[in-house]
Amino acid sequence: MVGKYITLIPQKYGFYLEIDSKKYKNFFEYGKLVETDWFRFRVYKKSDFDMPIFIKLNGDSRNIYENIIKKKFKATRVNENASLIRISYQDTSTKRAIDYLNNLMKFIIEQSIKNKSRQNDKILNFINRQLKETGKELNYLRSKLGEIFRKFGTHLLGWIRKPGTKFQFLGN
Repeated sequence: MVGKYITLIPQKYGFYLEIDSKKYKNFFEYGKLVETDWFRFRVYKKSDFDMPIFIKLNGDSRNIYENIIKKKFKATRVNENASLIRISYQDTSTKRAIDYLNNLMKFIIEQSIKNKSRQNDKILNFINRQLKETGKELNYLRSKLGEIFRKFGTHLLGWIRKPGTKFQFLGN
């Protein structure tokens, strides 16, 4: 059924369907579910019409992309040194082409934000683990330093280390 046309033949309170010149005997009411072996949909009548309507079934997202969009879509790098891309899409409807490109860009930006958030979460988790480990080591060193001060008393207060030098006794 993908790629084939369905003709909707309007009547006062519903419609008939014709597929590949074969008319369905069933009469379908507007607003009610139309169900066949190949598809299902509803037709709502928003205004009066008496001419047949032709509907083309394009399939699922993958089928639509492969058979319709891919042929009309182009993405190229602006230049070798830039991470910018130029995208274009040609369609018989300017509005549809603009809507498609806007939705594509919105999706790309959302995906980029999600990827950056995932990266940032990994970095933050790593930093938090490192801080936790460093905190444990710091607490251990504080307790050891406390033991040393209790053992040797204030004699150590005169010992200091200037950056880039060895420990020196600067006390009395």
